[in-house]
Amino acid sequence: MPILVQEVVNRMASRLDAEDSDRYRFEQDYKPSINGAKDWIVTALNPVFSSDKFSSEGLRELTYTRIWQANKYSRISFDPLAMGHTLWTILGVYPNPVLNQNASGVSQTDPSLSLLRTDLSFISSEESAQRLTAEEWNINSKNIFQAGNNILKGELSFYGYRDFSNYASTTYTGATGLREIAIRPDVPNQLVGIEYLKYPTQISLITDTLDFPESMTEFIVEKALGYIAYKQGDGTNIFQITEMETKRLLALIS
Repeated sequence: MPILVQEVVNRMASRLDAEDSDRYRFEQDYKPSINGAKDWIVTALNPVFSSDKFSSEGLRELTYTRIWQANKYSRISFDPLAMGHTLWTILGVYPNPVLNQNASGVSQTDPSLSLLRTDLSFISSEESAQRLTAEEWNINSKNIFQAGNNILKGELSFYGYRDFSNYASTTYTGATGLREIAIRPDVPNQLVGIEYLKYPTQISLITDTLDFPESMTEFIVEKALGYIAYKQGDGTNIFQITEMETKRLLALIS
């Protein structure tokens, strides 16, 4: 279950001995401190996503698997307006997915435009594309032993995808202002399953929830209190991310 903001505020007020006091207010103190704690967690987790120490199970409130139709150039963009939230990081790219119903690509008037298919749901896939660096993407093109090569086709395909880049130009406008991933062997206008984490939502009201598991409640309380302590001028370095704290955070979401 997500974390109730009210519960975080109650615990913070208790630590501050401010349960019956107006010294600390939600808008001026609690809200920015809790959002600061959320941003700290995001920053701490970003370097961990590429390691085998990370498991997305603990961030199930943030995990989505959706279907996209790639553009003509085997690329996919992520429009927050279409998605309803902002993408944080990609967990998996699954070509040739099994869907909840039979479907095919929708005709696109703009060949550079990819499409989120909200009419379809991911069921399973026997394929998983490997994330490649920019250097690997180019070198692997003609190497049959590496993911993302363009030599092996069909059942022998060994998929790879290149991380985000902006390819927009005056003649390539489908993803203007958006970053795209590229998939190879090419999947032009084909359906692809993508599992990802959405970026945690900023809280606005005390009735909101935080998109983290309940096991992280106390951790968020401590971090939020650190922001209030910094605001009060005790010299606390709240922005430092130590290895010990990162390990504790990973333990809470594993």
